Amino acid sequence: MAIPVTCEGCGARFKAPDAAAGKKGKCKKCGASILVPVPEAVGAAAEDDLYDLAGATPPPTPTRTTTSSPSLPPQAAPYNPTRPPASAASAAMMSRGVVPKSPGAGAWKTAHNPPTIMKVLGVVVGVVLILLGLLIAAGPVLAMMSDKTGKTIRFKGVVIGVTLIVTGVTAIAKALGKGEA
Repeated sequence: MAIPVTCEGCGARFKAPDAAAGKKGKCKKCGASILVPVPEAVGAAAEDDLYDLAGATPPPTPTRTTTSSPSLPPQAAPYNPTRPPASAASAAMMSRGVVPKSPGAGAWKTAHNPPTIMKVLGVVVGVVLILLGLLIAAGPVLAMMSDKTGKTIRFKGVVIGVTLIVTGVTAIAKALGKGEA
């Protein structure tokens, strides 16, 4: 264990080896003479050590003399679930880092009550499809309106746009549960 030493000339701090205890040396920074202090014995306690509790006796434990107090409920056993034995196929998948699906995984797909997040995603997808359809359908209509030559409207863009709008409305209706029979 190293002995902490402070130079009185410049205030520099050093750590001296145990073998240098009680000897004089020179400060590495200013060259002043330094006396390495002798550390106290490990087992000896200082008189002003307020935190020395090793020799203190523990406080006495209180005892109950009255029996009128209600008894405490029994402590529950700690929860330690047991795992079912793994099959050879699942053990092989887990050794490769693939965790097998639980038997109930994806059960919501066949149920008539999907999770809320799936409903929200259905509505968001529907709104995006409607906006995309409006954008695609509006392009040929605006082109025809701005063209003064009287060219006919391009029906292919309008049909794709209307199809996207209908698909978006259908997606929203399914997500909200209004399109099921």
